[in-house]
Amino acid sequence: AADPDAEARRYGAAVAAAGGIALQLLGLGSNGHVGFNEPPCTADAPCRCLALSGATRLQNAAAFGGDPSAVPTRAITLGTAEILAARRVLLVVTGSAKAEILRRSLQEPPDPLVPASWLQQHPHLQVVVDAAAAAALDLGRPALS
Repeated sequence: AADPDAEARRYGAAVAAAGGIALQLLGLGSNGHVGFNEPPCTADAPCRCLALSGATRLQNAAAFGGDPSAVPTRAITLGTAEILAARRVLLVVTGSAKAEILRRSLQEPPDPLVPASWLQQHPHLQVVVDAAAAAALDLGRPALS
């Protein structure tokens, strides 16, 4: 976009005008981001253009020929505000590399340093994980709300 900040505002307004998101499908970033909501991030952050962390760029390098330097440095993302306003949220997490951040996201109090932790507040959150990603969870303890 010629003006990424204006485009983010336009997109956020279009989502609102359409009645919001019915089903928000998310992955979990290794630093706790969802969408591209990098830490720190508040629960009410709007759709916006932001800088991507080095960890996020590295994690997305496969989509750019394996070269982290080819990954854009900025991205437009739905904010946590739009994500939390979705009628349903599906979080899919795989792999042992995500086990600890998944535990922090679901079993520690919500924290701006772990944007995915705001999902605990969603009344219709479904989490789908493989055994490796679930390895650090205390399955005898329910997620916080």
